[in-house]
Amino acid sequence: MSVTHAEEPVCLTCADDATACVVVRPATGPLDTTLVRTELGEEEVDTSLVGELRVGDTVLVHAKTAILKLSDAPEQEGQA
Repeated sequence: MSVTHAEEPVCLTCADDATACVVVRPATGPLDTTLVRTELGEEEVDTSLVGELRVGDTVLVHAKTAILKLSDAPEQEGQA
């Protein structure tokens, strides 16, 4: 169900909210979750929609699911 807000449909449950989160511990298998850092702490999320991730990557999370990879982890000095 949705409601109209400023003439745009908006989800009643989540208000179409998503949060940028940084990967702390990537998933180790297809059924594993990824640990991300949010503004409120750390949280386990499903990242199966965005593919392989590394520590430090930033993902957009909605309803405990990463829906978009926003950026790669910053390159570490000494890594190629």
